[in-house]
Amino acid sequence: MEQGESLEAALSRELHEETGLQVKIGRPFHASTFEAEGQEGRRVAVVAIEFLCDSASRGPIRLSPEEHDNFAWVRESDLVQYPLVPSFAQIVPEAFRVHDALSL
Repeated sequence: MEQGESLEAALSRELHEETGLQVKIGRPFHASTFEAEGQEGRRVAVVAIEFLCDSASRGPIRLSPEEHDNFAWVRESDLVQYPLVPSFAQIVPEAFRVHDALSL
C-alpha cells in the first residue's frame, strides 16, 4: 500500500499493475496473519485480507513478468488440478462459497 491509500484502492491498483485487469472491489471475506521473509532476511508479520472482486472482462491478461509466470480462470470443480499453498487451499474454496451465497 502507498501512503494514504485505502485497502480497496491498493488492491485495484495492484491487480491492474500485475494483470492489466480493471476490477470492481467487493467485500472482504477472509483475513489472516502469517510471517514471511522481509528485506535483509528479517521475518515480518503480514496481515492478509481477501476480497471478492469482479471483472467485466476475462482478458486480455498482461502478467507482470517479475511477479507471475502463468494464470488460469478456474472453476471450483477444477481446483484439485492446481497445487495451492496450504493457506490458499482453504481460502480459495471459501471464496467460491461466499460468492455463491451472495449470488442467490
